[in-house]
Amino acid sequence: NPHIVTRLDRNTTGIVIFAKYGHIHHLFSKGNLKKIYTCLVYGKTHTSGIIEANIRRSKDSIITREVASDGKYAKTSYEVINQNDKYSLCKVHLHTGRTHQIRVHFQHIGHPIVGDSLYDGFHDKIHGQVLQCTQIYFVHPINKNNIYITIDYKQLLKLFNQL
Repeated sequence: NPHIVTRLDRNTTGIVIFAKYGHIHHLFSKGNLKKIYTCLVYGKTHTSGIIEANIRRSKDSIITREVASDGKYAKTSYEVINQNDKYSLCKVHLHTGRTHQIRVHFQHIGHPIVGDSLYDGFHDKIHGQVLQCTQIYFVHPINKNNIYITIDYKQLLKLFNQL
């Protein structure tokens, strides 16, 4: 049976890696696997930025997370691919891997992800969360080759251009 090596939040689309054998999962170190996401957020963000804000589970929910000084350290960086006055399409690099990290960080800076049912707050005409894992790269745990997996985010760009 395939074993999941990477995971995505519910309603996040994109690349997921499976291993043929369960023991392979343990050969991936956290530092050797990098994921890059593309997302559509509300508003005009800075052209690039780094968000460093601790994240913890919300006190009143077992699902949602929030920025809090007593949370675990989390770091996200982003670059704008395209933007207008209402939206920004961003390429996002995770430096840590906290639950809902991208969603919580962008909400924290006042630019929630479009269509995010937990952290959005705006509710637009778009159905579904516009957050996609578009690149993963890692060193293969057995043969040590560099592996790069990329999917095209043209559908997200097309959606952006229709807004």
